[in-house]
Amino acid sequence: MGYTAPTFKARWTEFAPTADSLVDAVLAEADAECDARVFGASYDHAVGLLAAHKLSVTSFGQQARLDPKAAKDSPNGTTTYGQEHDALAAKKAGGFWALGVRL
Repeated sequence: MGYTAPTFKARWTEFAPTADSLVDAVLAEADAECDARVFGASYDHAVGLLAAHKLSVTSFGQQARLDPKAAKDSPNGTTTYGQEHDALAAKKAGGFWALGVRL
């Protein structure tokens, strides 16, 4: 399916005031950083969560930010979306993926 700015904003309504051009740019960034082979059927959700995390670290996402101490060992753990994305990545990317084996 893949998110567009309108479908992303329908799912995460807190970003409704954000310009479509910014949402599209961040979705493209998140898409480039996620691997469909790792996330499988959860790929679109992973892209959406990473995009929401990226938007949350801008001035638009103040409510989603967490105390930096909450990040622990989570690369994106400074926002609620980032923590959910990291949990999904850990769930989907075990075994050979963790070792860097190319399939």
